Amino acid sequence: MSLEHDFKIITDNCYDKDVSTGDMISISDDLIEFAVPEIPYGELYQAGFFDHKKAKLIIIWGSKISRNRQIIMLRKLYPELKQLSTAEIYKIVQNNKQQWEFTEMGRGNASDIADAGKMLGLNIKVEEMD
Repeated sequence: MSLEHDFKIITDNCYDKDVSTGDMISISDDLIEFAVPEIPYGELYQAGFFDHKKAKLIIIWGSKISRNRQIIMLRKLYPELKQLSTAEIYKIVQNNKQQWEFTEMGRGNASDIADAGKMLGLNIKVEEMD
């Protein structure tokens, strides 16, 4: 992709409405405005940001979606859980009736997993560790 595709650059004289007064104002040639795309936490983490911050991922079991379905979705979001058998996960779930701290990882990756889980209807909490 080109820079023009990623950023909207305004370099010509143009006019815009002043929000506070409603007057038309001139935007000078040397003013460059661009929209910075949002970067996922996971990519920032891989680039070296947040590497000193760790977090716990905790799923809080909801009542709207069956636990069985929540476990299946959680295993898809966090493939390392596939190392545990389904029977082992159910045993853990029985011992932790309200919530389960299922992993510790970097803050960036934890936020990405929690956001993806929220879109699926899961209640995953990220707790920063010292």
